[in-house]
Amino acid sequence: MTYRDDPVKQEIRQRLKEYLGQKGIDTSRNFRCLSGKHEDVHPSMSLIKPDETVAYCHSCHSSMDIFNFIEHFENIQGFKDQIEWAKDHFSIQGQPTGEKGPHKMPNKPRKNEKGIKAQEAASRASEGIYEPVGGIVDFEPLIRAWHEQIGATDYHRGLSDRIIKEYRLGYDPDFIYRGENKKTKEEYELKAGPCLMIPFPGVNYYMARPLKPGEYETGEDKKYLKPQGPGQPLFNERWLRDPDDEPLFIVEGPFDALSIEDVGFQAVALAGTGTTRLKDMIKEAIEKKPGKVYILSLDNDKPDKDGKRAGLIAMDKLEPELVALGARVYRARKEENGDLIREGIEGKYKDANEALTENRQGFEVAVARAWEDAWRYGKELDKKIKEDFEKSSTLAYIEAIRQEIRESKSSPALETGFSRLDSLLEGGLQEGLYVLGAITGAGKTTLALQIGDKVAKDGTDVIIFSLEMGRKELMAKSVSRLTYEIDKGNAKTTPGIMSGRRYENYTKEDIEVIEKAWRKYSEYAGRIYIHPGVGDMSPSFMRTTVEDHIKLSDCKHPLVIIDYLQITSSEEDRLTDKQRIDRAVVDIKRMSRDLHLPVLVVSSFNRSGYNEAVAMESMKETGAIEYSCDVLMGLGLTAIEGVEEDGEGKRKKAIAEAKRKAKEEREKTGDLKLSLVVLKNRNGKTGEVPLIFHTPNNHFRPL
Repeated sequence: MTYRDDPVKQEIRQRLKEYLGQKGIDTSRNFRCLSGKHEDVHPSMSLIKPDETVAYCHSCHSSMDIFNFIEHFENIQGFKDQIEWAKDHFSIQGQPTGEKGPHKMPNKPRKNEKGIKAQEAASRASEGIYEPVGGIVDFEPLIRAWHEQIGATDYHRGLSDRIIKEYRLGYDPDFIYRGENKKTKEEYELKAGPCLMIPFPGVNYYMARPLKPGEYETGEDKKYLKPQGPGQPLFNERWLRDPDDEPLFIVEGPFDALSIEDVGFQAVALAGTGTTRLKDMIKEAIEKKPGKVYILSLDNDKPDKDGKRAGLIAMDKLEPELVALGARVYRARKEENGDLIREGIEGKYKDANEALTENRQGFEVAVARAWEDAWRYGKELDKKIKEDFEKSSTLAYIEAIRQEIRESKSSPALETGFSRLDSLLEGGLQEGLYVLGAITGAGKTTLALQIGDKVAKDGTDVIIFSLEMGRKELMAKSVSRLTYEIDKGNAKTTPGIMSGRRYENYTKEDIEVIEKAWRKYSEYAGRIYIHPGVGDMSPSFMRTTVEDHIKLSDCKHPLVIIDYLQITSSEEDRLTDKQRIDRAVVDIKRMSRDLHLPVLVVSSFNRSGYNEAVAMESMKETGAIEYSCDVLMGLGLTAIEGVEEDGEGKRKKAIAEAKRKAKEEREKTGDLKLSLVVLKNRNGKTGEVPLIFHTPNNHFRPL
């Protein structure tokens, strides 16, 4: 037997009005709140009709039964003692059953407890328990009393008796609300008059909907009146706490949700909470039911004076936020550029409740159609996910890969011109990302350009993205190298090719060598495409340029050279240098993979690479290079590579001596002995390629 069923306790509770009269309290009108939670200057407590067994404060939302008042007036603490006192006082016979105590009345919080209690209340509200600051308020007696009076009004917003009973909608003819002005922070009392009372299922919360909103002065919009305190729940959030597999409507107001429930489907309403709580709960629901579809159906508002529609704007913002959480979102009403693509459940009306009231039959059809469309949408996504999953197996790729292998006959490895390097690379450059690193002045751009010229000479297009040097300088470097190959005695430097003033002092033999070099360069220059670094030089720009080249050219697998990595641009402004380079490496690698072509990227060493042998550590500060590239190569002084001294001091001294001798040799002969070290080769061997770099004429040759 429960507390409410116990006849002795119920008899005592029925004496509340009598008992308060004995204490000089006139219960025919509001009287001062005795909860102790606030100074009730304007009396705001009254008995709840029709049974009048509970008193409710419209200011602090406290409720008290007779046992609370006995504790207050008689200073009797224990529940059993309160019952014995009441039996003797009212001459009631019999023994009570059960152990349940009186209607619990929270103590008034001390000022320094307020913040803690607010946090606790917000935390418990997230679990479905609403607790205003100051303690627990049980709204159940009020909800029952309001529901018993629902027959006193015929303003039911078109809802059926079934829904009114199921959701225990209520009515208060003289609802008094006390709130706080958002602007002034001052408390005010609002005589809201007749209100429909809306309990929130599954949680201790309600909202009041004045039948005549806007006819009172509050300084605020009070279309709905809510209990004061943190942690307002969503209406019908139970459907998110324990989700099933069926589509769920997301609407704005409680009456919209009730209208959808009235025609047989589940709905959750924001009820003025904003979207944060909705997103948090959907995020949790996704973990339980990842395939659930959420039907977004906010109000079909008319345009305001600026032509903006609040409901449409809210859906445009909310939809991508939910999708980002992993939710499946279906918009009941869909518009594109002002054109109606799909009509929502509200049809021509403002919202779901107005549609129910004005055209119930049409509303039922619209809701059922939207639900079925959302269901099919979910099934189509399931089908696509399964198809994508099956496609991810290697079985689906066998024929495509075999065809790709057959087609690779027409795109053999690209020889670099250095047989030792080609041997390490299994024949030369193939599909993949190649990174060539070196210190400044070691000839990394020159070597990349010489390899590019060799590839072009052999008949394959070469696309060069030069972020530092211009087209003129790069072409002059190639011509300078060719003069060295034609006639070492009359070879010209890059400035010697570019400066017209020098030509006045050249001999006939000099001019003849230069002309031969230009003719030789012209034989393959039609295969070289240089894009100087002007404006956007991001990986996405490079990819678009390469894709356009492939469409327009007879060469479907060109060699791409990027000089150099550290000064590539990014489409995102807030990235650090390391993040920018990491992103660039990944994007360039994808370009190589997706377009099936070799990409040679020139990169600088970090500072440790200037005084040490070539090693992976030289690339560390450049981020993802060593992880993403297929082949990693580094140019270093051969003399440094051969230093084997132990001890930091001796090693530094030996390296300094090696660099001094290399400098002397360069000044004397123009030659610099370098080692091209293959540090990483994903599908081949690593090793070292000895080279001689003739610096005046941009020429590399094997040692």
